[in-house]
Amino acid sequence: MKRIIRISLLVLAAAFAAPGFSAIADDRIETVAAESRAQSVEGGISLSAAGRVNFEIYSITGQKVKSLAVEDSTVKVDLPKGCYIVRTAGWSKKVVVK
Repeated sequence: MKRIIRISLLVLAAAFAAPGFSAIADDRIETVAAESRAQSVEGGISLSAAGRVNFEIYSITGQKVKSLAVEDSTVKVDLPKGCYIVRTAGWSKKVVVK
């Protein structure tokens, strides 16, 4: 079951990925732009940006959950437990909310 989930995450990450982006579902390899960051925090996802960055958050099924712009700050987005794909113009990343 875990293997099927990992393969699904890899396929979703590839679908949302920008050119030159590489990822493995368990986050062993990732390329992330230096000016923006997404990470799991208790009860949601923390989004940080230096400059203006547009973030899109998708559920694991591919539905857009949230879209927001962050400018020179850190914002916490409250979300239920689950797996999400966070996407910007330069990268995509899988984030697990526990």
